[in-house]
Amino acid sequence: MVKKKSVNKKVSRKVSKSVSKKSRKSSSQKTKFNQNKFEFVIKRLILFLIGFIAVFVLYFVTGNQMMKDVLGLLAIIFGFISLAFLIVFLIFLFLKILKR
Repeated sequence: MVKKKSVNKKVSRKVSKSVSKKSRKSSSQKTKFNQNKFEFVIKRLILFLIGFIAVFVLYFVTGNQMMKDVLGLLAIIFGFISLAFLIVFLIFLFLKILKR
Protein backbone atom coordinates (compact mmCIF):
# COMPACT_ATOMS: atom_id res chain seq x y z
CA MET A 1 0.00 0.00 0.00
CA VAL A 2 2.83 2.39 0.69
CA LYS A 3 4.13 2.04 -2.85
CA LYS A 4 0.75 2.95 -4.30
CA LYS A 5 0.56 6.14 -2.27
CA SER A 6 3.98 7.28 -3.43
CA VAL A 7 3.02 6.61 -7.05
CA ASN A 8 -0.16 8.64 -6.67
CA LYS A 9 1.79 11.56 -5.21
CA LYS A 10 4.15 11.58 -8.18
CA VAL A 11 1.27 11.53 -10.63
CA SER A 12 -0.60 14.31 -8.86
CA ARG A 13 2.53 16.51 -8.93
CA LYS A 14 2.91 15.97 -12.66
CA VAL A 15 -0.73 16.82 -13.26
CA SER A 16 -0.55 20.01 -11.20
CA LYS A 17 2.56 21.15 -13.08
CA SER A 18 0.94 20.58 -16.47
CA VAL A 19 -2.22 22.39 -15.41
CA SER A 20 -0.27 25.42 -14.24
CA LYS A 21 1.61 25.56 -17.55
CA LYS A 22 -1.67 25.42 -19.47
CA SER A 23 -3.18 28.22 -17.43
CA ARG A 24 -0.16 30.44 -18.11
CA LYS A 25 -0.45 29.82 -21.83
CA SER A 26 -4.19 30.47 -21.96
CA SER A 27 -3.94 33.79 -20.11
CA SER A 28 -1.42 35.12 -22.64
CA GLN A 29 -3.53 33.91 -25.57
CA LYS A 30 -6.77 35.54 -24.40
CA THR A 31 -5.92 39.01 -25.70
CA LYS A 32 -4.83 37.69 -29.08
CA PHE A 33 -7.93 35.50 -29.32
CA ASN A 34 -10.24 38.43 -28.56
CA GLN A 35 -8.41 40.56 -31.14
CA ASN A 36 -9.00 37.85 -33.74
CA LYS A 37 -12.69 37.76 -32.84
CA PHE A 38 -12.89 41.54 -33.09
CA GLU A 39 -11.30 41.55 -36.55
CA PHE A 40 -13.56 38.69 -37.67
CA VAL A 41 -16.68 40.61 -36.60
CA ILE A 42 -15.55 43.79 -38.34
CA LYS A 43 -14.81 41.97 -41.60
CA ARG A 44 -18.14 40.14 -41.59
CA LEU A 45 -20.04 43.29 -40.66
CA ILE A 46 -18.54 45.17 -43.61
CA LEU A 47 -19.17 42.23 -45.94
CA PHE A 48 -22.85 41.87 -45.03
CA LEU A 49 -23.42 45.64 -45.10
CA ILE A 50 -22.02 45.80 -48.63
CA GLY A 51 -24.22 42.85 -49.59
CA PHE A 52 -27.27 44.49 -48.04
CA ILE A 53 -26.66 47.77 -49.84
CA ALA A 54 -26.06 46.00 -53.19
CA VAL A 55 -29.21 43.90 -52.91
CA PHE A 56 -31.23 46.91 -51.75
CA VAL A 57 -30.11 48.96 -54.77
CA LEU A 58 -30.85 46.06 -57.13
CA TYR A 59 -34.31 45.75 -55.56
CA PHE A 60 -35.22 49.25 -56.74
CA VAL A 61 -33.49 48.96 -60.13
CA THR A 62 -35.15 45.74 -61.30
CA GLY A 63 -38.59 45.76 -62.85
CA ASN A 64 -39.45 42.06 -62.67
CA GLN A 65 -41.85 41.26 -59.82
CA MET A 66 -40.32 37.84 -59.14
CA MET A 67 -36.82 39.34 -58.91
CA LYS A 68 -38.14 42.05 -56.59
CA ASP A 69 -39.54 39.38 -54.28
CA VAL A 70 -36.27 37.43 -54.24
CA LEU A 71 -34.16 40.56 -53.79
CA GLY A 72 -36.48 41.80 -51.05
CA LEU A 73 -36.07 38.53 -49.19
CA LEU A 74 -32.29 38.68 -49.64
CA ALA A 75 -32.28 42.27 -48.39
CA ILE A 76 -34.12 41.21 -45.24
CA ILE A 77 -31.71 38.32 -44.64
CA PHE A 78 -28.59 40.43 -45.22
CA GLY A 79 -30.07 43.19 -43.05
CA PHE A 80 -30.69 40.90 -40.10
CA ILE A 81 -27.27 39.29 -40.35
CA SER A 82 -25.54 42.67 -40.55
CA LEU A 83 -27.61 43.85 -37.58
CA ALA A 84 -26.48 40.81 -35.58
CA PHE A 85 -22.84 41.53 -36.40
CA LEU A 86 -23.38 45.19 -35.50
CA ILE A 87 -24.70 44.16 -32.07
CA VAL A 88 -21.71 41.84 -31.51
CA PHE A 89 -19.37 44.62 -32.66
CA LEU A 90 -20.90 47.06 -30.17
CA ILE A 91 -20.61 44.49 -27.37
CA PHE A 92 -16.91 43.96 -28.16
CA LEU A 93 -16.41 47.72 -28.33
CA PHE A 94 -18.03 48.25 -24.90
CA LEU A 95 -16.00 45.40 -23.41
CA LYS A 96 -12.82 46.91 -24.82
CA ILE A 97 -13.69 50.32 -23.38
CA LEU A 98 -14.63 48.90 -19.97
CA LYS A 99 -11.45 46.80 -19.82
CA ARG A 100 -9.30 49.94 -19.74
